[in-house]
Amino acid sequence: MIAIGIGANSSATSADIAVAISSAHRAMSNHATLIATLTNAPFAFAAEQAAQNINTRLTTFTSETLATRNADCQTASERTLARFGVASIAEASALVAAGQNSRLILPRIVCGPVTAAAAISADHTESPL
Repeated sequence: MIAIGIGANSSATSADIAVAISSAHRAMSNHATLIATLTNAPFAFAAEQAAQNINTRLTTFTSETLATRNADCQTASERTLARFGVASIAEASALVAAGQNSRLILPRIVCGPVTAAAAISADHTESPL
């Protein structure tokens, strides 16, 4: 499984999130089977709309759950660490969604008010790139 994690600021729209998802798909030459983000994020409704528009499921995780993958994140935001205790919402969301022993295949990219990252599950059999 390939999962895309989304982070954003509160001004992000579903169109902004759709652009970030599309950019992630292009950057890794593959399509995700799941979109993930922080539970109760200010942009969660916009993320849900964007996922529905591309017929992809959205799942959310608590900041405590996302923080369990901080050591696996390749980037970190001091603001996000201070506010949520998570190094990168996008990267941690992708990693948690892709499951135990997953790994990043696309570190956090910035698309306007949105960040996106992608992770692949440990048991994924197809080439990610």
